[in-house]
Amino acid sequence: MKLFWSAIWILMLVACRHRLPMDLQPLEPLAKVPTDSVVLAAIQSAHPCPVSVPPGWVATDSSLGSGSRCSLVAASRAAVQAFAGDTEVARVLRADLEREPLCTRLSTDAYRNLTTGAVELAQWTVEFVFPAPPTVVVEISRLTGAPHVLLGLEEGHLSRTRICMLFRQLAADRRPPHER
Repeated sequence: MKLFWSAIWILMLVACRHRLPMDLQPLEPLAKVPTDSVVLAAIQSAHPCPVSVPPGWVATDSSLGSGSRCSLVAASRAAVQAFAGDTEVARVLRADLEREPLCTRLSTDAYRNLTTGAVELAQWTVEFVFPAPPTVVVEISRLTGAPHVLLGLEEGHLSRTRICMLFRQLAADRRPPHER
């Protein structure tokens, strides 16, 4: 009987090793995606940084006030405003979504699937914290530039001020030590 279970165990290991599900395949973080410069140029052209940057854009990270990072926030803000006008759920929240955010956070993600070689989850993520719920997350594809708006209707037990303080700390942690 022990030999039977050992054989089953070996068969399962071999089967799993040769057929990993997508969510279990090894990923490697990527700093750059081949389409970054083209997509960023298109975003900067379509959504230039405003002359007067809203205070909520730079409240936690001053680098969001100029250049391509500012254009990503501007593109995200435009996506949120379009979303507020186009969807039933957002119509209820339109007044809140059209206000300027208390703070904003930008993060970058991309991974190479080590099994297939494909680039996965390549996106810029912009988070807006408004005076009233919801927090809004905009994911912009680093491959196409297409935005996707998500509403965070539940914030747990964190106050708006606490969320902005966390964003400020994350931005500080991202800077090189000599700039802190």
